[in-house]
Amino acid sequence: HQCRSMWQLLKKVRHFMETVSPFPGGKHGLVKV
Repeated sequence: HQCRSMWQLLKKVRHFMETVSPFPGGKHGLVKV
């Protein structure tokens, strides 16, 4: 169960980083520019 919660946390962090980061993976960055 701990592993599962870790994955959920990772997904949340990644989503947060994508929303905050100006270049999330490059795809959204290209669209913004």
